[in-house]
Amino acid sequence: MPPPADASPLVTVARASTTAPNEASLETVHPEKRSSQPETHSQRQTSGVERRPVSSQGQKAEARVQSTTHQADAGLVAGAPSQGHQAEPQSVDLQVAGVQAPVGVASVGSTESNTEASTEPAPPDAGLSTGGVTGEPLPWRKPSPITLHFQVEATRKGLSLPASSTLQWASDASGYVAQLHIDAPWGRSRTQTSRGQIDQKWGLRPQRFGDRNRSEQAAHFEWTRQPPVIRFSANTPDAVLTPTTQDRLSVLIQLAGWLTASPRKWSTGDRLTVPVAGARDSQTWTFEWGPLETLDLPSGRVTARHLVRMPTHAYDNRVELWLAPHLDHLPVRVRWTQANGDVVDQRLERTSQP
Repeated sequence: MPPPADASPLVTVARASTTAPNEASLETVHPEKRSSQPETHSQRQTSGVERRPVSSQGQKAEARVQSTTHQADAGLVAGAPSQGHQAEPQSVDLQVAGVQAPVGVASVGSTESNTEASTEPAPPDAGLSTGGVTGEPLPWRKPSPITLHFQVEATRKGLSLPASSTLQWASDASGYVAQLHIDAPWGRSRTQTSRGQIDQKWGLRPQRFGDRNRSEQAAHFEWTRQPPVIRFSANTPDAVLTPTTQDRLSVLIQLAGWLTASPRKWSTGDRLTVPVAGARDSQTWTFEWGPLETLDLPSGRVTARHLVRMPTHAYDNRVELWLAPHLDHLPVRVRWTQANGDVVDQRLERTSQP
């Protein structure tokens, strides 16, 4: 079902470029405006592609406006706490409060990584718009069911707070369920659950995302409404729902499916943009492909592809993922870093069957 005319982009794939920061632009392709015939260069000028220049001054102004709404965007693997929520003074919480850390924050812990740059170019039939944008579905393959067990190290104000977490992924003919549970002996536990259907064309199609800490908040994906929307139990404004929209937990599985279906289509420097909904709102997340790295984890030495969520506002979290080919590119490490230096780092300890 096509999104409304003012919907956010479906999937944006961009190759690394040398465009100057002050001359950056964003191309948005609306699916309902695409023709089934290949477009010429002149046709692309009028076929629903919008070029919006973004100046550095505009970015700074937007960051100042957004700072008041993103200060509470703390996270664990796939979520953020309620906006405006203040932690209890005498209780240490899993929600490590803070803001986005600058790019280049040093790694936490003793994990050593050896980087190996990818030299595999995208083939001509990759289905990507070279150096540009495509709204077409990307190839996707469902990961095998599994439960991932992580060691967690949360660093808050220089204090190390160990914990553990599990990420369960399973699917059948009726749909899928993904659940993250973080158990903190020093504070409150947290559970996030994503349920939905699997679309053969687009991949995961979330129906409900729940985030339970003290109480539960949820996002409901109403695909049958015209136009489709995301509604939030917190009574925050509805958000646009597009075919590639994910929630903060399902996006981990969706990325794994894209990478498993066509690993050679991705190389270091590529970027992918996808709408991602939390329990209170929906944002556009941009992931940048990094190199293959060798990680020394509690589970042993593994090779994984490093992805980084590129912050779009001053108070966004920096989210780093390491996706392992031998596990259908599911994450073996997830690290959230905030501007005040607080970190939540999850590193694979073992796997089991759900």
